[in-house]
Amino acid sequence: MPDLITSTTCQEAVAYIKSLIPKDFVPRIGIASATGLNFISELGIQDPIEVPFLQIPGFIDTATSTKAQGKLVFGVFQDTPVVVMAGSCKYYEGYTLRQVTLPIRAMKLLGITTLIVTNASASINPEFKVGDIGVVEDHISFPSISGLNPLVGPNYSNMGPRFLSMSEAYSFKLRKLAFHMWLTSPELLKRKVELKDAIYCYTVGPSFETRAECAAIRTLGGDVVGSSTIPEVQVARHCNLQVLCLTIVTTVAHGYARKSAKEAAIAELEGVSSPLPGDDEDFLLADGGASNRLGLSRHADLVTLIKRIVDAL
Repeated sequence: MPDLITSTTCQEAVAYIKSLIPKDFVPRIGIASATGLNFISELGIQDPIEVPFLQIPGFIDTATSTKAQGKLVFGVFQDTPVVVMAGSCKYYEGYTLRQVTLPIRAMKLLGITTLIVTNASASINPEFKVGDIGVVEDHISFPSISGLNPLVGPNYSNMGPRFLSMSEAYSFKLRKLAFHMWLTSPELLKRKVELKDAIYCYTVGPSFETRAECAAIRTLGGDVVGSSTIPEVQVARHCNLQVLCLTIVTTVAHGYARKSAKEAAIAELEGVSSPLPGDDEDFLLADGGASNRLGLSRHADLVTLIKRIVDAL
């Protein structure tokens, strides 16, 4: 697919957005909430100004894929000027990675220096339970290793280097602050919110990973897996933004026993009954599963944590 997102497109998008917000408004922090974790109303942003993606040059109308209108929301949050990206598109929906990540570049050009990203993920580490919040310390990105990277193509030299180090993709200072805000919050501790260092593995989707793939990811050190966020993080780091990523575990992808078809056939010939895998042992829970709902119930806790983090910055 030809990539039509150029540096000129970025400038046009920013110029349009600036025409809709006060001239003296410069956001310091960007907050990007992935699909399924849109909590704009819960943040309580003061005097919000909403700019739908559909109106911004180069932006994608997310309503065509998620049934929810993507938008940028500008306002004051915890006495800090912010811009919140509600809704996002994914590579698996058929867009280019430069289209997917254009909002990050626009937010950088609008003035942000820090990006907080959130998403939902599946646990492949038994120590991560549904409802836990992972503070991403690093990631594994098979697509990037194999050449699928939003930085492929002409470099936006006015925004970042041609060759980018990702060895410190996630700010240690911000991660430490997240844990500090959690440990000093009676509310979060009372609600038994668990924060854990996490290695996030990015896969393209939309199909879920096989059992063998999840076992391989776990062997490589992955704790959780998902199909979003990493392209945005790569572009954010290219723009020299400080990044904090928080992931809510909403389902699990581990603990499935391997069943041998050969042994089952032998047992059948010997007259020994052998249970077959059933529908109740599907590899990943569907989005509407009770476990998923339990994880997503952490919305309020995630908002509380983000409020404390922004207030401390």
